[in-house]
Amino acid sequence: MATRVKICGITTAEDAALSARLGADLVGLIFADSPRRVSTDEATRIAQELPAFQQTVGVFQDAVASQVIDTCRMAGLDFAQLHGGESPDDCARVQEAGIPVMKVLTITSGDDLRPAADYGGVAGFMLDRPRGGPMFDWAIAAEAAATLGAPVFLAGGLTPLNVADAIAIAQPYAVDVGSGVESRPGRKDAYKLAAFLNAARG
Repeated sequence: MATRVKICGITTAEDAALSARLGADLVGLIFADSPRRVSTDEATRIAQELPAFQQTVGVFQDAVASQVIDTCRMAGLDFAQLHGGESPDDCARVQEAGIPVMKVLTITSGDDLRPAADYGGVAGFMLDRPRGGPMFDWAIAAEAAATLGAPVFLAGGLTPLNVADAIAIAQPYAVDVGSGVESRPGRKDAYKLAAFLNAARG
């Protein structure tokens, strides 16, 4: 099965449409503190203008479960990506509301996979590096893909130049890219987007 691609940090309908047109499987809209943050109204407008088949992900960090649920429902989003210290109970509450959860694990070594055992039942895990930190060994993601029992998304420092190698080593369900395909914070570069998607699918 081809590796799926999530384009994160979308801030405009134009960039969302471009990502969809080039073949992205998911687009991510950030509600956490970030130069790529969007409001619920902005996310709603972006989601409404996407093709019907396009899947959307709301990215949150340490938001209460009720806020995640309300935002996803109002904006019509398909998934919630929880990027902070959310508890297994928080994830379960969101999922019980009918919104699949992707739980982010910050990885520096293989030991950082251990908390995943507490989050049984989530729709998937995203493995990311610490903010501003070095990329982790992609072999850790390969271990996760084989042992976690849920789809694994690989993130953190991916670009058109390294994503093919990352996929070959990690064998993830999907890859996630944000700043690696930007012309400036919050705006995507058409050439980089196309190059990333071609490399990921090649």
